[in-house]
Amino acid sequence: MKEADLSRKSVSFQDLVRRRQRAGFVGREDQIDLFKRSFDLSVDDESRHLLFGIHGDGGVGKTFLVRQLRGLVSERGALSAYIDEYSFDVPEVMATLASELGRDFRDFRDRYEEYLKQRDQLVRDPQAPLDAWGRLTRTAVKVALHASKGIPGAAPIVDLVNAEEAADAAEQVRIYLTRKLSDSRDVRLLMNPVEELTPAFVRCLARAGAKRAIALFFDTYERTSPLLETWIIQLLEGRFGELPANLVLTISGRHPLTPTGGRTTWTSSLQSGLCRLPKRKLVGC
Repeated sequence: MKEADLSRKSVSFQDLVRRRQRAGFVGREDQIDLFKRSFDLSVDDESRHLLFGIHGDGGVGKTFLVRQLRGLVSERGALSAYIDEYSFDVPEVMATLASELGRDFRDFRDRYEEYLKQRDQLVRDPQAPLDAWGRLTRTAVKVALHASKGIPGAAPIVDLVNAEEAADAAEQVRIYLTRKLSDSRDVRLLMNPVEELTPAFVRCLARAGAKRAIALFFDTYERTSPLLETWIIQLLEGRFGELPANLVLTISGRHPLTPTGGRTTWTSSLQSGLCRLPKRKLVGC
């Protein structure tokens, strides 16, 4: 190729590598085409998939496929957001998604920032029952991580928590917060941030979905499912409010989304909208 041609097209070596990666992996085109055809269908079309599950061993290219799918929906003018193992709890996951989904999530972000502010004040208050707060936090984590016993290939992590100890810690924190905070909503926000923040997040999803389709991508799910799976299932089942009909979720991890896997069951109603995209070892072309 002539130097003039290279200059005119402004193509780098990395550009060529990315093109080969996008187009040159065996077996990937069918999966992308299936996703694309489903995503382009009307929300009223019963053959349209609401949930995509990508599973396969480490190193087979799941994350790269997720990025391709996200690029595909962006090309169609849809909103998209991506989560991996670097968000450490459900409120942080919602905040990360909201930051990527744009201005329609201002109401949620305001409430989340209030949560962070109140939590920080609690930690800095010398009168705060920090030991009880710590026990309450550890209890929540233990309850979530207990689900790892039901994940294929995962070793048991914790035993069931002491219910009496958890209730005592919760009562100590509740009494303290009731004395400190005049607004009962703020008390609930600190006692159970997921229950308080998720409805606001869902309302923002509905507002954004009235304008554009939305695609949410959850990657490295084998690591995040103990903390996120119950929340995701409750979200999809409508516990926190009605989701927009043009919402599509993609969940990628080492294990398939099965009716018996994870910390709770993927119910038959959710299974009916699920499309599995198993990944085998990919060969570069």
